[in-house]
Amino acid sequence: MREAKRKIQVTGGFTHILSLPIEWIQKIGLKKGDNVHLFLREDNTILVGEEKKRESLDISITVDEKDNIENVYRLVVAYYLAGYDFIRIITPEEGFNKNYKKWLKNTARKLLIGLDVVSESSTEIVFRCFINYEDFPFSNILNTIGDIVETMYEDTTLCLREGNIDLAHEVIQRDSEVNRFCLFAIRQLIEASEYSSVRKKIGVNNTIQIFNYRLIVKNVERIGDHIKNIANSVIQIYDNGKIGKIDYPSQFFDITIDIKKLFIDSLEILFDYRIDEANVNINKTKELIGVIEALKKEILAQEVVFSKKVLFITVLNSLERISNYLADINELIINISIEKQ
Repeated sequence: MREAKRKIQVTGGFTHILSLPIEWIQKIGLKKGDNVHLFLREDNTILVGEEKKRESLDISITVDEKDNIENVYRLVVAYYLAGYDFIRIITPEEGFNKNYKKWLKNTARKLLIGLDVVSESSTEIVFRCFINYEDFPFSNILNTIGDIVETMYEDTTLCLREGNIDLAHEVIQRDSEVNRFCLFAIRQLIEASEYSSVRKKIGVNNTIQIFNYRLIVKNVERIGDHIKNIANSVIQIYDNGKIGKIDYPSQFFDITIDIKKLFIDSLEILFDYRIDEANVNINKTKELIGVIEALKKEILAQEVVFSKKVLFITVLNSLERISNYLADINELIINISIEKQ
């Protein structure tokens, strides 16, 4: 019996009484005279009993050197996202290869915020996650991700204008920072879905918001991936300056400017729940996608050096995907705004 309907009774003029089904009492093990805790949740439901408290989680993973190191790292990431505080990597008596251990430690420290080695021996590495969620509100984390992606986009546009390969390499490296913060944001949201105490600390109201915010994080991450793809195209096509100066179509950089403005506008309204502006942004993305499609057809019909044509179409494809992700983000903003009302 998981659902019951009861009438509220009043005794003494002020005290309201609500009876509980006997099956529930027996299952929980309550008896006359026991104290119970009542919690009024933010969605106006009442929790009777002990609210679930977050406990420290510990996991041990036994590996040997035949196990692919990247597979082991993926396990570390999975347990990190699942909220584990201690992750132990254990190997049989022969111990870790020096390079194996070094790669695993450095990669985890570099890409997983708050994770560090607290103990190690020849046969064991112990990672611990040092995170105080009160220091990392979700809105701050998402704004940080947005700032990094915005600067990546600005620098990539500059790479296209100038053929700056060194700057393109910097953009590609910066994408790992985006991934790092995205993993941290997802860990926050997964824990917030289970513990109301975490929701309070990071400033997220309920599980519906959590679902939508997680999709927004993934969309921003994918935008970063496409910016990285554009930077890669610059490196491949310019080939250390051998291709010479590129004359871009007149609309090309107008499109990049419009997309940048849309990205900034979308993140600015994210926590303000402005439905009208989100709808305006969605309509703008549709117009932009139409302009991009028309420009692609125009370029394909022209007699342009093949390598330049490849660059134009590859970049425009990524800009089109970025526009689609911006439309998705604004649709999610509308969903969050409706739920907030």
